[in-house]
Amino acid sequence: MNAIMNAPELEWLKGNVNGTPDGKSIAEMEFKRTKLSLDLLQWVFDGNYEKFTECQLGNTKLSRKSFYEIQQYTRSTLKTDADKYAMEAYLVINDLGKIISFVEEVESKLHIQSIDHDELLYEGLKRMPELSPTFVSLSDDYKEIILKGLSTNFNMGQFIQSENLPANLLPLQGIDIKSLNYYMLHVFYDIAGAAGHVKSNGSIIVTDDYWKSFKSANNEICDMVCGKLSAQEAYNAYLSKRAEMVNLQLEGNQDIAIVKICNLLRVYSPDEAEQIKKSYCNLPVQVREMLTKELSKDGITENGILLYYAPATLSNAVNYFKNNRDSDAINKGIEIILPILANIYGLVKAKINKANKEEKVCTVFIADVAQKAKQPLELPNYKFDFIDVNGNYDVKCDILEKINLPTIQKPIITGSNVLVIALGGGSDCIQATMLGKFVLKGCRNVISIRTYKTSSQNENGEMDKERKIYNPKEVLSDGVYLCDINTSAEGRFFENMPSQIGMNSYLIIDNEDGTLFSKIQSVIQHIEINSGDVIDTILGVDTGGDCLYPIKKDATNSETTPDQDRIGLETIIQFEKFGFKVFNSIVAPGIDSPNGITTEILTKANAISYQLSMQEREDILEMYYKWNMTGDDIKRFGKTSLIWQSALRKQRGLVTVNIPLKNVLSEDNPWIPTVTITDISEMIIFMKTSDCLNAIRLFE
Repeated sequence: MNAIMNAPELEWLKGNVNGTPDGKSIAEMEFKRTKLSLDLLQWVFDGNYEKFTECQLGNTKLSRKSFYEIQQYTRSTLKTDADKYAMEAYLVINDLGKIISFVEEVESKLHIQSIDHDELLYEGLKRMPELSPTFVSLSDDYKEIILKGLSTNFNMGQFIQSENLPANLLPLQGIDIKSLNYYMLHVFYDIAGAAGHVKSNGSIIVTDDYWKSFKSANNEICDMVCGKLSAQEAYNAYLSKRAEMVNLQLEGNQDIAIVKICNLLRVYSPDEAEQIKKSYCNLPVQVREMLTKELSKDGITENGILLYYAPATLSNAVNYFKNNRDSDAINKGIEIILPILANIYGLVKAKINKANKEEKVCTVFIADVAQKAKQPLELPNYKFDFIDVNGNYDVKCDILEKINLPTIQKPIITGSNVLVIALGGGSDCIQATMLGKFVLKGCRNVISIRTYKTSSQNENGEMDKERKIYNPKEVLSDGVYLCDINTSAEGRFFENMPSQIGMNSYLIIDNEDGTLFSKIQSVIQHIEINSGDVIDTILGVDTGGDCLYPIKKDATNSETTPDQDRIGLETIIQFEKFGFKVFNSIVAPGIDSPNGITTEILTKANAISYQLSMQEREDILEMYYKWNMTGDDIKRFGKTSLIWQSALRKQRGLVTVNIPLKNVLSEDNPWIPTVTITDISEMIIFMKTSDCLNAIRLFE
């Protein structure tokens, strides 16, 4: 071992590295982890049980019998001094893919990018071996053994913790037994030393329970490589044994999800497993069902998603509460992290579908989320940005903007006869109606602008259907309708509801052919002729704030339709030339608005936020209830309306809203159920549309 300590790569590990986001980050973290792995290997060869287990306490401590088994396992693969040195070299170069200088060299000269440091290590050693003096010093036989193991791109640690999918086992089916054994042994010592930056006096990880798990995982993989089991059978066999270890059943998909979460948290205690099961079953149904569906996918018969560093994300959060001596640490960690993981699954699925990706397994690197999970109570203050890296995704956390505006107790609308126009379709019509009825009080007319094709699922899960209108009260012209209770249409349809509270509800189908202005004009004329109302003020209504997106800004991370709202703003402002006062408002701001620039845009637009009175809040919530828009009716719901209702009920922080399961679990367009709600979420923002557009254009 003395010789290996002179390896230059060890010094590199003390420098600038992308460290594992698990546990406390300290200086020379990766070096200390590797150093302990080397020490543990030596202690096993020396038969030094005391040193190997010095840091372990309690009933889970590695037994002498298990230590002897580890000795036998190690010596069965490392039979000579040369074998042992090659294994030490393997451990030293194992984390080269985390060393920034190595990564930059590989990426620049080989023109590759990857979110997986093991893949970068393999490509670097295979095509540029001179980057590692220690690797170059090995014989060709040992180089080949190491490269064969790395070529599988299989992560044994992920398998033990149920982080990966059955599909990830498939590349192992072509490896020879010698290379497999060598790879598995290197993984064992790499994991054994993974807490070396915390405890250097033995392995705090390799307890009796961990050794049993490793043996089981290794045995199932060997049986698969030998042709006795399929990848799915090997995966399930290991999962079944882990379930037995913690006294859990493994019958349905929810059981699979619970056992996998136990593995992600490295739980071996039946009591802790029962806590996890209870916490999981108490999650909001939208979160629970999304996780159950995704965690039970195999990546073979159906596409799956691998959340890389999910164990670190969960354990960091739970450890935060444990370190603060919270007796409910597991439950609190799960309550925060699992809804976030469910959101990430949904967001990634939407991006995969939009990009038409064909890979069976998409790897999503959530190291940044894991880092932020060390302070889990702060996680609701972040939004997630997804960077596409060769078909996989790297998730970055971006601070969620806190929108600050002056607040008033009275709307700034100065007109005597206001026409409210829902700009973005969907449930914007309902929020516009609520604003007109309960805030502006005297408003009697509402227009809803819709695209000519549906952009969200109907009750049958169908999208992109031509929007046909049935039984309108009156057809004013092509694409312009007056609606009443008998009117219906493709997709979720709300325009038949305002008539129930005495408002005239108009629907305009925008074909994006430049006729939107004339269609609105025809409605204004119809109102004056049929009801005598002379409209002098127009108020465009958006929910969430996506109307604020500058056109040039990349909005691919937004699950909204800023273009539609922008067309609406550009259209209604034209009425200023004809003497109309034109304003626009945002209900539940911050939900969909451009993060990082919203406050600046609104400040430059001289916008103000309106605080609803208690009576107005009660009236609005009662109307949502009467209209059955609380999420229980798959035909009558809107995400932003559900968020606004939660905000009006004074719910704050990370909140899961009652979106119907069919929409949450959609493979084509999954709706994201958990959002961060703040005080601004219950507000209504008002501004002049001319000021709004001028402010947005400053960012274009």
